[in-house]
Amino acid sequence: MKRLIAVAAVLVACALPLPAAAVGSIADIVVYDRAQGRLLPVHVHEGRHYVVGQPGNEYEIRLRNRQRGDILAVVAVDGVDVITGDTADWRHSGYVLGPRQGFGVKGWRKSLDRVAAFYFTALPDSYAARTGRPDHVGVIGVALFRKKPEPVVQYSPPPAPAAAEHSAGTARDDAAGAGTGSRAEAPATTAQKSARLGTGHGRSEASQVTYTEFERAVRQVMNYYMGYRRNQKGMELALEKLAYLQTFAGNLKASDFRELMKVTESVQLLKMCELATRASLERKESGRAVYRRTDYPNLNPALNKPLATWQEGGQQTFSWGS
Repeated sequence: MKRLIAVAAVLVACALPLPAAAVGSIADIVVYDRAQGRLLPVHVHEGRHYVVGQPGNEYEIRLRNRQRGDILAVVAVDGVDVITGDTADWRHSGYVLGPRQGFGVKGWRKSLDRVAAFYFTALPDSYAARTGRPDHVGVIGVALFRKKPEPVVQYSPPPAPAAAEHSAGTARDDAAGAGTGSRAEAPATTAQKSARLGTGHGRSEASQVTYTEFERAVRQVMNYYMGYRRNQKGMELALEKLAYLQTFAGNLKASDFRELMKVTESVQLLKMCELATRASLERKESGRAVYRRTDYPNLNPALNKPLATWQEGGQQTFSWGS
């Protein structure tokens, strides 16, 4: 039996009618048994949601956005992030779903076009246990984030001094507990662990992400962390996520010259976004550009000059003008 940790609002939603096999209010979360060709029923016990899996059967986690705007879904299985393979953390990258859009997560992502299929298995054979991380075997966790609304930008005089704010640039609406230190449940007893059903690291299969998804992921990072309000912490997180996306750039494929042009544009977009983010980190002030740094809310007279940036020998270089 596997436990579903869904959105933070799920405890409220439990008092309301729920679809037979779905969990969540911001997004529907279901588990689909690919061998049996059916959705697994959700059983609720003491406020927790469970599905019963058949050992050896492959499955996928199906997500459907119920909102009118984009959401970001960070998914973990058995305490392992399904995209990075790292120990789960809600700050990791995730899948972006447009309004009412659905997506099936079939396995741990290995490249833009391949995943290692999920399948139900005994705890010792689970991917998490085999990599030394057995504490959350049996848990499917999904953290959901709404897109932060962008304020209307209007010209105004430089703001008066104010206390610095600290925001990573995202609004955390929902979070799942697998692998997040303060929320991690206590380790189960030996008997309980032996009875838990884990998820294996299965066969490699196609699950393609094209240049359109790649470009959308880049834009989503910039929307979350490089909007009108930004700060050092958020921009550093943006650089981490852009660096992770860079690892997939070599797997982008094109079937004709038009797609080759689009692939090239997508890769160049990522590089330009990285340059812009690093340049924003260098300009420690607000009021001169069309964005506001919450950690540097005032104008800095010493920075009343242009900042040039370029790449030289693979490294970014900055030069302040006079």
